[in-house]
Amino acid sequence: FKWIPDGRAATLEAHCEKSLEALGRPIDLYLLHVPDPKTPFATQVRALMSLRERGLVKAVGLSNVSRAQLDEAVSLGMDVAAVQLGLSLLDDSAIRGGVVAGALSRDITVLCHSPLGGPKKFEQLGDLLFRVRDAVDVSKDEQVLPHLQIARQADVGGGEVRFLEDLDLVLFERLAKRE
Repeated sequence: FKWIPDGRAATLEAHCEKSLEALGRPIDLYLLHVPDPKTPFATQVRALMSLRERGLVKAVGLSNVSRAQLDEAVSLGMDVAAVQLGLSLLDDSAIRGGVVAGALSRDITVLCHSPLGGPKKFEQLGDLLFRVRDAVDVSKDEQVLPHLQIARQADVGGGEVRFLEDLDLVLFERLAKRE
């Protein structure tokens, strides 16, 4: 099964209605999972705004967008409640691309997914931590935790991104299993 984004207004509305039916209550936050390259981004944004205006959802947000797309959504009048982005020790493109700074400067909540890099990058993260630990003459506990504490916070021009607090615990479990 391959998921294909469909950002047509009618599809977004139909999916919202199915979710409402399944939940049996209003939706607190409805995110556009990923922009559909075949549908104008403005159409997708206006569809989300319509869902909110009609009271079908309490708040709307965007996921996996660029800084230009975030700026466009705001310029169209969308009250963006949250932006969800992939962000990990191995992928900081959302920070480098200005999406995080753009959201924080507008008081938009930033939600981060894949803090361990997702299934394709998880092995790379473990390998990176082993190289860091092996490069310094200290125990794994002394070495890994300080580096994770530093890496879990990043200054992004007036705002701070914090990685999930569980990140170090998950990695310690993984390190213990590999040795």
